[in-house]
Amino acid sequence: MAVEELFFFKNNKTVISVGQARGVIILAGKRKNLQIESYTPLQVKMGITGYGKADKKQVQLMVQKILKLDEIPKPDDAADAIAVAITHINSLTNSLYTPKVSLTAPTKIEKEIKSNRMTAKEFRELLLKK
Repeated sequence: MAVEELFFFKNNKTVISVGQARGVIILAGKRKNLQIESYTPLQVKMGITGYGKADKKQVQLMVQKILKLDEIPKPDDAADAIAVAITHINSLTNSLYTPKVSLTAPTKIEKEIKSNRMTAKEFRELLLKK
């Protein structure tokens, strides 16, 4: 299970409710015995766009392109959640996103993900097509 690290910058009022929601999500994952990974906004931006200072619109456009969608997922939070999921999927076979090293043999899904991954060159070409 993947969640985004809480990043507090501007709005004091929403940080508490977002933190509470994140806590409930993590608790639900733990109760199902899921391994939970957290990604910073920087890691997600790097994972999706290749640029750590990408803005929200750039991340949304890349989610749309990666998933070959007709439009950007709505609401904005949906695109954010999908971006975290894509970053997590990529982290299963790439240590750039996570410092953990797997000591177990790759699972069937990990092998499939690795075989379908994009190179950095393919990623840049995809980004520049639009």
